[in-house]
Amino acid sequence: MNCDDIRRQLNAHLDEELDVMHDAEIIAHLDACPACADAALAHAARRGLTREKLQRFTAPPNLEAQIRDSLPSPKEKLSSPVNRPILRRLLPLAACMAIAGLGGYQAGVFQTRTRDSVDELTSSHVRSMMTGHSVDVASTSRHTVKPWFAGKIDFTPPVPDLAADGFPLIGGRLDQVKGTTAAVLVYQCRKHVIDLYVSPSAAKAPSGETSHRGFNIVAWTEGENHYAAVSDLALVELREFGRLWREQAHL
Repeated sequence: MNCDDIRRQLNAHLDEELDVMHDAEIIAHLDACPACADAALAHAARRGLTREKLQRFTAPPNLEAQIRDSLPSPKEKLSSPVNRPILRRLLPLAACMAIAGLGGYQAGVFQTRTRDSVDELTSSHVRSMMTGHSVDVASTSRHTVKPWFAGKIDFTPPVPDLAADGFPLIGGRLDQVKGTTAAVLVYQCRKHVIDLYVSPSAAKAPSGETSHRGFNIVAWTEGENHYAAVSDLALVELREFGRLWREQAHL
């Protein structure tokens, strides 16, 4: 595919609607073509900003009561002798359906929470690169970056030095993720920027590994904090960054 073909399919790529082969072809092209990569970042940034600016509506507090009042009242009671045998047979089935429905609801809530969190992290990472505001404090020294957070947030994140391992520190910033102020430690690997978001674990952000819109995320919870590393770096390298960061943070 040429550049025109790639750009026509950017929306489908960002919506994760393409099959694995076509998606891999687009990612390979974006890695080799800076112009198309910039176009993809611009698309992602616009979508993230649009999502943030959309007006949200909540149901009126009396809506549930109005719906209940509009429902017809039952005309027969199931407690009559004729209905008891049927009721006894239906109760176990109803219980199983209720349990299955609750499990499906909880799984759906978790998936939605995960998707929203991943989307916000990716949008924040893209926005910082698009605006050129990747750091509030620019420094390769952890002795400069770590004290900078003091007094600005209620916690101070560890700031290990990973330059010897190929992941030099370049600074830090504050950012908002799901209504929570996160400390963002910014590292680099060759030409790839790694944003490590650190926030209180009370936010209950999901942990694990995922890929979204051409970016990889490695997240974990440890102690009182939740950590999420976001980058277009290959997943295997980002995973290694997370392992090294955890090791050095405890030294």
